[in-house]
Amino acid sequence: MADDNENIGSDFAAVTTVDASLSRVKGRRALAEAVARRLQTPNGAKFYDLDYGFDVRQFINAPTRRFQVERGTELEALKDPRVEDADAVVTFGAGVLQILLTLTDEAGPFDLTLNVDELQVTTLREFT
Repeated sequence: MADDNENIGSDFAAVTTVDASLSRVKGRRALAEAVARRLQTPNGAKFYDLDYGFDVRQFINAPTRRFQVERGTELEALKDPRVEDADAVVTFGAGVLQILLTLTDEAGPFDLTLNVDELQVTTLREFT
């Protein structure tokens, strides 16, 4: 099963913060959480990787074109070496934006849906 693919790796379970029990995730869930973290980190915020991050929260109430957010999201996801391709569709509404991100890893494509508000990026699909 693709979600259990050890080649994708493992990490602590964390989209916004590490959970208290320090549980670990692997496979596609680890990859999805890594991409979600990238999409809520301001570019240049990590001193050891100044090219890391594209904080989509900055676009919640800012006048912007949907294409700008979609392309920035795709480019940021592609910075993870496990991601072979990325395609984003963004919708705006009522102080929230939703991102449907189709990621392709070595096992093929899978979908990651994110709800984004001013405070956090929330994943809407669990990868088990």
